[in-house]
Amino acid sequence: PKLDGLAALRTLRINPATHDLPLLVYSREFNQADVLQSYRAGANSFVPKPQDEAQYLALFASQLTYWLDTRDWQFNRQECVHV
Repeated sequence: PKLDGLAALRTLRINPATHDLPLLVYSREFNQADVLQSYRAGANSFVPKPQDEAQYLALFASQLTYWLDTRDWQFNRQECVHV
C-alpha cells in the first residue's frame, strides 16, 4: 500500500521493530504546519531539503553519521552504510 510521509512516520513509530529508529523528514515545504505535523507523527528532525544535490547528500551523510554514532545500534555500521 502507498503511504504519504506522515502515514509512513506513524506506521514506523507503532511497529515494535522500527519504533525507535531516528526518523528524519526532508522536505522542500517548510511551513509551521508541516513541521508540527511531522513531529506529531513521530519525526526526530525536520530539515528543509537543499536545492543542490551535493548539499543534500552532504547533509544526509552528516545526519546519518550523527545518528549512527550516538545510538547503541545492534549492527555493524560499516555493513549498513556505504558513502
